[in-house]
Amino acid sequence: KRRNNNYKRFLSICKKFSSYLLTTNNEGISSFSLPFIFKNNYKKQAFQKLLKIEGIQTRPLIGGNLLRQPFLEKHKCEGLNNAEYLHQNAFYIGNNQFVGDERLTKLESIMEKFFNTKMNKNSKIYVAGHSGLIGSALVKLLKSEGYNNLILKTHKELDLTNQTKVDEFFEEESPEFVFLFAAKIGGIKAHLNFPAEFIYQNIQIQNNIIHNSWKYNVKKLLFLGSACMYPTNSPQPIKESFLMDGKPESSYESFAIAKISGISMCQSYNKQYGTNFISVVPSNIYGPGDTFDLENSHLLSALINRFHEAKTKNLSEVVLWGSGNPRRDLLFVKDAVESFLFLMNNYNSSDIINVGTQSDMTVKEIA
Repeated sequence: KRRNNNYKRFLSICKKFSSYLLTTNNEGISSFSLPFIFKNNYKKQAFQKLLKIEGIQTRPLIGGNLLRQPFLEKHKCEGLNNAEYLHQNAFYIGNNQFVGDERLTKLESIMEKFFNTKMNKNSKIYVAGHSGLIGSALVKLLKSEGYNNLILKTHKELDLTNQTKVDEFFEEESPEFVFLFAAKIGGIKAHLNFPAEFIYQNIQIQNNIIHNSWKYNVKKLLFLGSACMYPTNSPQPIKESFLMDGKPESSYESFAIAKISGISMCQSYNKQYGTNFISVVPSNIYGPGDTFDLENSHLLSALINRFHEAKTKNLSEVVLWGSGNPRRDLLFVKDAVESFLFLMNNYNSSDIINVGTQSDMTVKEIA
């Protein structure tokens, strides 16, 4: 009876973490084991190491590779493929009359700590790119919400394109959560003139931060994509499924390819290593802290600059590039970072997710 009760409670605990664990609903069976069946082998290994540190002994669910035993090879038991899965991804801890509520409560606490991907007020949070339009707004929001254990580094303090320096930073600081906003950005003129810099620097930054987030066991990372990744002639409103359905706008191609690579990297690490790296694609963000020089500004700030210049110089007209027909969804930066904070605490999928207002206008209408 004690073993059965233990198993029922253990099963209810495991079901809370169904994103990482498979559960077998065999309540009522007298079980001498409490089995952990992971969806990812790397996650399983990390959790086993944690249990060992906590003094909890684990045992393999299948001690050897059952499928390679001679008697099974002889009988060609292809139907036992699950045995290989259990051999790689499962283990158990003992269940007996000495296991009671106190030990299960301790186990639940360990699992909560290991699997929980929600930030608390004391979490170590690294905001890469904290001085830019989006990063500065997020830092302001985090502080207003009571998140004060923030890690912030200027470019002078930490060159994110330097692999060695980024590795040393993660080893020393051990952040738990990472917002990856740092990027080389610019307006259309900058993208046309410096495509090599845009693809090289952005891929370097992404590679260093994403890889070291895995290497040093970051609980969760939010990667910021860009609407320019989507094909030029995507129907409006743009859906996540449109990504890679065609070529992005040629003037932003190197930047778009770098951002697509970052998304693919997050998804690949999730698949292979069981990380929790999410990718968010916002629409056109504007607000306090934006860049207004014509070399690096985006649509709205560039327009403000041009019209301000025209007014101060008493010009009779403002000439803008293009047809004015492309459509843009404008998103205020405060609204954007509120959504990023919500997603960091509540979204746990490798699928990209768009963030916007669901309302767009032509460039001519905005002007």
